[in-house]
Amino acid sequence: MPANFRPVVRPDPFVIDTTLDTELDKAADDANLTLYFINIVVISASNLRNEDIGFDKSDPYCVVTVGGISDRTEKIQNNLNPVWDEKMSFFIPKKPDVVTFEVFDDDSKNIGIGARDDSLGVAKLEISELFVTGDSYEGELKLENDKKGSISVKLRCRVMMPIETEIKLGFAEMQLEGRERSMNLPLSL
Repeated sequence: MPANFRPVVRPDPFVIDTTLDTELDKAADDANLTLYFINIVVISASNLRNEDIGFDKSDPYCVVTVGGISDRTEKIQNNLNPVWDEKMSFFIPKKPDVVTFEVFDDDSKNIGIGARDDSLGVAKLEISELFVTGDSYEGELKLENDKKGSISVKLRCRVMMPIETEIKLGFAEMQLEGRERSMNLPLSL
């Protein structure tokens, strides 16, 4: 036997921690998964109170929260009647009941210890029924804790099943392939 011989170390066999039936059940659960889709447009706010001192006015932005997920608009400098016209989309796995709109005065220019953005008001909109009816909402919401401030929003709620989305995408792909084929056919005389 040669002196250089070393036995080969073989790895332990890999044992799968699941079965085919389990994986098929998981796929069936995913096919039944429901997503709640909310399209929101934060249009504008009006009659916001001024939290800045001197000649400056508040620099408002809006934070939208639905189902524990938040997004925000850009800030508008020195404006108590800002127009954002910003679109936001939320995909939520659990049906949300409320959308919260909170308007803040950006105080990032006030560098100092404890400088925080001031809340200019909060508005809440009940949306759980919109998923059932398929309706949309467009209107003005009064800001709580503010005498005259309001925010103007538009939103639409939809319930989406991923399998439905896959079918729609597949159909769109078939349409595009058909259109592409028809464009490549030679013209007949």
